[in-house]
Amino acid sequence: MDHYPAPHTPDPDGIGLRIREARERHGWSISQLALRCDCTAETIRVYESGRIGTGGIGGTILSRLSLALGLTTDEILGVDRLRRES
Repeated sequence: MDHYPAPHTPDPDGIGLRIREARERHGWSISQLALRCDCTAETIRVYESGRIGTGGIGGTILSRLSLALGLTTDEILGVDRLRRES
């Protein structure tokens, strides 16, 4: 039987949604945010779609998103929501 890697799972924590909403508040396209984060537009598309995968967002891109979008890393990751739920 062939084994294939598990597909990326949807983003249950809403990280992608928060990134997209913040990008749209700035009036930026995906490509414009990618330039500000020194990454590819495909990277931003993957994060915004919630197909982040099991490794999550790396620290470097998380920091770059935070600076570009004017959000704290906790805001992007939804830490406040997690605290309220625990």
